Amino acid sequence: MKCGFYVFLTWFIHDTSVKVSRKDHNFSHFFICIFTSKQCLTYSLLSNLPDATKITEDSEEFQNVVTNFYSTIYEYHSKIRIIQVKAAAAQRLITQSSVDVCLHHGCLLQVERLMNRLLYNQYKLKKASVLQQSTHPVVERTLYHGTSEGSVKEICVHGFNRSFSTVYGQGVYFAVNSSLSVKDQYSPPNADRHKFIFVSKVLTGDFTKGCHSMKTAPLKETGAIPLRYDSVTDDIQNPTIFVIFNDTQAFPEYLITSKFFTLNIYFYANIFCC
Repeated sequence: MKCGFYVFLTWFIHDTSVKVSRKDHNFSHFFICIFTSKQCLTYSLLSNLPDATKITEDSEEFQNVVTNFYSTIYEYHSKIRIIQVKAAAAQRLITQSSVDVCLHHGCLLQVERLMNRLLYNQYKLKKASVLQQSTHPVVERTLYHGTSEGSVKEICVHGFNRSFSTVYGQGVYFAVNSSLSVKDQYSPPNADRHKFIFVSKVLTGDFTKGCHSMKTAPLKETGAIPLRYDSVTDDIQNPTIFVIFNDTQAFPEYLITSKFFTLNIYFYANIFCC
């Protein structure tokens, strides 16, 4: 009889049971499920979009997206709790999959990769233009954009249309840290408490201090040719938010669907040989 580890992480909030489990002697699979009234919830807004692909949990691509997403959420919490297990492989898997964050904040439901060729080609053309004119050493950044459920498909099909993003006046906001994008004012939860955050490539280029009333990026003060800044930010020295005013200046790469909770919770963990 082979010996492996079967890890249960369970907590209860308002009669909702959330279980994170994995059972595999080779430690090659990881499962995150949410159970309400003993029924497992499966959810995807992009199931009918041909260019949307769910990323498998054991892929390097999935690990990179999730690790980067959760690493910037850590500052949003006062405590980080990690379940210690005896098997090094299991411990590494749990850490990489950010179960410690799930224990006290929420649960990652899925990561989907997006590929809209029209949007991507428009983005590449814009990137070439920004590269030619920008003086800032960092032209492109990976940023986060939390949005409502109703805007998800609109963004996937048509990109970050400014008419659907009014948090910052006439521009579209992107956060440096995902801890900002998961707040309710940016990603209001739907009836099932699901939140939707895009991981996006954004051409920030040359940027300056912005304000909510701006309808477009201001003109640069230097240079004979009247060129505008590529984006604006809340703090030039230490940006936490970038705002763009051109719809082709950002490309949605991934959609993260998570379920977030208001805490206080309790949990237990059992590890046993099977």
